[in-house]
Amino acid sequence: MNELDQHFKKAYEFVNEHVDLIPKDTLLRLYACYKNARPQRENPKKVRNLINAFKSNALLQLGYISKEDAKKTYINIVDNELGYLRS
Repeated sequence: MNELDQHFKKAYEFVNEHVDLIPKDTLLRLYACYKNARPQRENPKKVRNLINAFKSNALLQLGYISKEDAKKTYINIVDNELGYLRS
């Protein structure tokens, strides 16, 4: 696992431990980055239409970026908005 992947994994774990304290709009942007960072990008399942509409919108706003850029963006959001590296 390279350094970017290790940092991404730690940022992801940080978010999972603090999800209740993270603003919903930030969670949606993190969701979009996470989905883009995965090997295969999947669209949200059609279970809860309103929530999935917000998720789809977050994916559209992010656009198609490389897996590496998605990981870097995810880490930057966690660091700049949630103080990940300061904790």
